[in-house]
Amino acid sequence: MVYMRPFAIVIFGLASLGFAAAQDSREVLKKYGEPDVERYRLTSDVTVTLAYGKDRTTCEVLVQRRPSSILREEAKRNSIVIPSAVVDKLLGELVPESARRGAPKIMYEQMGCGGNRIADYDNVRIAWLTNECATGSDGKITYVSVEWKVAQCTQWETRSTVPPDASSRLP
Repeated sequence: MVYMRPFAIVIFGLASLGFAAAQDSREVLKKYGEPDVERYRLTSDVTVTLAYGKDRTTCEVLVQRRPSSILREEAKRNSIVIPSAVVDKLLGELVPESARRGAPKIMYEQMGCGGNRIADYDNVRIAWLTNECATGSDGKITYVSVEWKVAQCTQWETRSTVPPDASSRLP
């Protein structure tokens, strides 16, 4: 028992260091710079994730349903579906018809329950993934992806997640 006491003190001390090292968003922003990806809760069930280019231009948007961890099989099929009214409203705000340039090239794919619809405009690509096996669902949309085709976003996949001036502050 005497030997366990120093061990317990060391474990408690290490756990305390973890709490002391926790940082709030202002500290992280100051240390590493602006985030290149952010997620927002649109409703209690739906989130939108935004990915930015070098100058904070929005390059990609992903709308998806927040998954629940414990579901029955039937509930799983329907819980991932986003109401089409939510999707239509969000797309109207983020990329209204007037901002879409050129005639879209439309593609439809269906593979079992999963479906894919893409509208490829000159300046933006919008993809809707659907679950056709969802029962009684409005729209059957599982997620929507919007990708802008602008110069600020051409290197979106390859750019560093750490700003150049922040790399000198890394340990």
